[in-house]
Amino acid sequence: MAVIGDFCGWVEPGIPMAKNADGKWEVAVKSTMDGVLKYKFWYKGTYIYDFKSPDKIDDGFGGNNGLIEVSKVLAKQKAAELAASGDAAGAAALMAQAGGNSGLKFVTWSMLGFQTKFDTVDSEKDDKGLDSAGINLKSYWKATGNAVPNMPVYLEIAVAEQDGFNNIYNEGESPLASGTKADPVTTWKNGLTSLLVDTIFDPVRYFGGDAAEKTYLGHFKAGFENDYFSYTTGYKYAKLPPHTNVSWNTVTDNWDAGYANGGGYAAFATGNGVTEWFNSVLGAKIKAAVVPNRTADRAGYQYGMYAWTSAEFAGQYIDIQYNGAYGKTFDTIFGNIYETDLILGYQGKFGPFTAKANYLFNIWGDGDVAYDDEGTLRKSKYSPMASDVKEVLSAKNLKDFKLSQINNMAANLQFVYSDDYIDATLGGRFRGSQASMMYVKQADSDTMISDQLGDLNTLKAWLNFNYKLPYGNIGIEPYMVATLDKNALVQKFEDTSSMEIGGKVFGGYDFDVVKFDAYMNMNVVTKVADSFKIGDAGVKVETPLVLDGLSFMFGYDPDGDDATFYTGIFEVKGIPAGITAQTGVGYRAKKDGAKVDYTGKELGFFVGANMKLPIPQKPVLYTQFLWNMDPYKGFGDGQDNLDMDGYVTGPGVGDYAGEGAFRIALRWDF
Repeated sequence: MAVIGDFCGWVEPGIPMAKNADGKWEVAVKSTMDGVLKYKFWYKGTYIYDFKSPDKIDDGFGGNNGLIEVSKVLAKQKAAELAASGDAAGAAALMAQAGGNSGLKFVTWSMLGFQTKFDTVDSEKDDKGLDSAGINLKSYWKATGNAVPNMPVYLEIAVAEQDGFNNIYNEGESPLASGTKADPVTTWKNGLTSLLVDTIFDPVRYFGGDAAEKTYLGHFKAGFENDYFSYTTGYKYAKLPPHTNVSWNTVTDNWDAGYANGGGYAAFATGNGVTEWFNSVLGAKIKAAVVPNRTADRAGYQYGMYAWTSAEFAGQYIDIQYNGAYGKTFDTIFGNIYETDLILGYQGKFGPFTAKANYLFNIWGDGDVAYDDEGTLRKSKYSPMASDVKEVLSAKNLKDFKLSQINNMAANLQFVYSDDYIDATLGGRFRGSQASMMYVKQADSDTMISDQLGDLNTLKAWLNFNYKLPYGNIGIEPYMVATLDKNALVQKFEDTSSMEIGGKVFGGYDFDVVKFDAYMNMNVVTKVADSFKIGDAGVKVETPLVLDGLSFMFGYDPDGDDATFYTGIFEVKGIPAGITAQTGVGYRAKKDGAKVDYTGKELGFFVGANMKLPIPQKPVLYTQFLWNMDPYKGFGDGQDNLDMDGYVTGPGVGDYAGEGAFRIALRWDF
């Protein structure tokens, strides 16, 4: 268990918590008297909202962050002490000064930065030297809270979304082929003149990327809530209210209301009062929600709906969910049902044991239905939006192709044991060749469909075992993946009798003065010669004896088709003035049969630093120099933080190969 928030840059896994003498999880976080802390709990890869937080604020993803305004919390504590001592007037004055939990709050996530990018080697495409230079601004202005009591609202204006870093100078490129458009050339004279003039005369347009669509109403949510019922409507980039059905995130927190056409949704949900009434009458905590929408395709063109109900009783939990994708015009909304998902979930606790189960069944309709010029009805196969399933066969067509209904199913079964020494999970899952799930994206998502259901037409069994030592841990995570249906149209392995066997070994130990953590992935495909391979591996060493903490990460990443990437990264915190610094090197080792030439690009290095400035709103100032590698997050994603996948760089071996950059930027989050 950990806590994660703006005080640690939302860098996963956050700050670990420990059990106190009362058996409750706790952690101490430093703050100033006027500090404002936004946070969630973090547990095994899942963000959890603290329902007991002093206040809440919309997280922009359909949920809430816990909110602690330190001065208000302290004022309310003092008011309670005054009230207990009989000073009612003093308590009332302090409570009035502290304010309530209603009213709108202003929030912004803004970045202003400069970058110059250059080529580190001569190539057929570029000459060694300066490639581009520019100033970027990304700024999102938000208002969130209760406009009036019981009427929550969330507004986000995208003020600017400039992220090209080429508006001051751009070398440009020649057309790659006949008829293709070349990158525009921007000279230093024109770029600097435009910067000076437009910053004075039209800064929003200029930093918005010189395009009207870069300044817009991005999120809009409004509604009504009380203890028994809530209604919320959202538009465009507002996120659907997320939902977790036991082991599956069945509505992820990044599904847009309609990013292209605006779209939208209306969410009707029961409140805590209804839940407690059911509990008092039936002994079961029942919740329910119905969310009709026009974002079944995420773009905002297709009508859809999801609905769920859950019940918790005597240590047991069940969840039932329905998803539907309908027509694209109001008059044909139910004229053709493209997709139906039925999802069931169960969880039961039996002492130290927990059983979890999920089941999914898809009913497919046809794709677009229309009459041609001759009046003949034409139907196309349906291709689910944002899914890894391509064209699907309807229930009627499945019989024609003699495919079993298991191709439309997915299931997950887990048995979990946990005590003071052992965390263990024995699990199994299968996914048919065209089993999918609405409101979960396959790409551009932290929780993809295949992460949860597995690859198409596969059966997987696994064991996760972690033994907790007094000052460390050691564990193993073996697994097996095999083809589910050898007669299906989709096959994972060329030889359908093959299977993949692999696993992860990991462990760590805290010697008080130094802490070690390491892992290694490996796998082999049976009946395939020379298929055994070591996957990514890494080691992290930390010590609190150097300033506020020194850490080193070594990463081994063989996943590139043409090269293996070795990286070593240092990070030190608590340098005078509150500076955190990182530096590191990377080396690309060419593989046999490589098609990409990394000559001159083998060695990379970087150095970067950041600090929180002691000025109003406390922006983060960061600067970075990169040569043939970039281990940082993208501009707009918290670029002062490292982008790591385990202990290897998230972008991988090909990122910034043959390129370098210098950056300096400010980031505000308040």
